[in-house]
Amino acid sequence: MSTINGTYTNGVIRLDTPTDLVEGQKVKIQTIVKTDQLGCSTEEWDNSAEGIEAWLNWYDSLEPLMLTASDLAIIATSRDEQRRFECENWVTKSEELRKSFE
Repeated sequence: MSTINGTYTNGVIRLDTPTDLVEGQKVKIQTIVKTDQLGCSTEEWDNSAEGIEAWLNWYDSLEPLMLTASDLAIIATSRDEQRRFECENWVTKSEELRKSFE
């Protein structure tokens, strides 16, 4: 079985590429559902002993995230800048929020 991609527009399915289908050939159409999900759903997890072992092996292979003094300084500076920005704009943003409830 081969997969053929296309798009449904105004009641017609237009294929993305030419195909070797013969006239009158039956096809099965399956829609693709787009989600904002990252990774796999819980239904897709391999909960077998082998699947769990494979996941644990992968997890154990990860190296710890090590932040350097330079990384920590950049983070501290960013936090200070954000805090300063929030304080400087507090009155203006509070007034905008108050007006949105009028």
